Amino acid sequence: MKGLKILLLIFCIFLVKTGVDAQNIRDPVSALYPGFGAYSSKQADIFSGRANQAGLARLRSFQAGIYGERRFMMNALGFFTLIASIPIRPGNLALQVDYFGYHNYNESQGGLAYARSLGPKMDIGIKFNYYALRIPSYGSASSFNFELGSLLHISDKLHTGIHAYNPLGSHLGRSGQERLASIYRTGLGYEPSVHLLLSAEILKVEGRDHSINIGIHYLFSEKLQVRCGISTGLGAFFFGLGFRNRKIRLDLSVSFHQYLGPSPGLMILFPTDQSFTR
Repeated sequence: MKGLKILLLIFCIFLVKTGVDAQNIRDPVSALYPGFGAYSSKQADIFSGRANQAGLARLRSFQAGIYGERRFMMNALGFFTLIASIPIRPGNLALQVDYFGYHNYNESQGGLAYARSLGPKMDIGIKFNYYALRIPSYGSASSFNFELGSLLHISDKLHTGIHAYNPLGSHLGRSGQERLASIYRTGLGYEPSVHLLLSAEILKVEGRDHSINIGIHYLFSEKLQVRCGISTGLGAFFFGLGFRNRKIRLDLSVSFHQYLGPSPGLMILFPTDQSFTR
């Protein structure tokens, strides 16, 4: 049992720090899935702020949501995120908490975001974070950082945006020898109709090759939606079904890695004040 825990710890560190899947605490394995609506005017929700804080700017009422993922079916590689947003004048405030790992190795992050519209064509957002890394046998380290993003609504159907996480490269711990990676992304969303969203983004984590995330979001009806896509950096594809009414939305998702296997996920969002016909 002790040997198994050591192996899990080594694998966990390798997975998160060296980028075997080009992911980290800020992105689930199905990288595009939770934040899919960021590059959209019709499908935006509170999870849009995970990909780009500017995606929170046009929320019209209080929203809260939770997303959980069991990476590669391993208890030690659990990923969870909780986010809630409330409208203020002008704009929206949001609180987000992320957690990855288990009791022998974990990463956590809490952040406060603000987003607002600068007019019908542009939204902006910023978020301040406290990040902590904890390995009980070796110690812990923490860091303050920020992220910011913007979205441009070129037309009713075409949207684009850019986002930067930790652009100043904050350092971990008192020694300052370890530095938290900077992450940049830019994306494009096309909505030929209220039913369909096509989305693509380029993600670049400092020190790693870039990843291209491509996905499709389709609404079969007001109560049923489907999302699917692929992440080139991870070499995995994802699929999910969403069921919703005006009070709650429930998404069941799964991503598949050719060597590491499936990663099931569950997303719950409430309330949902979106209108299928708008």
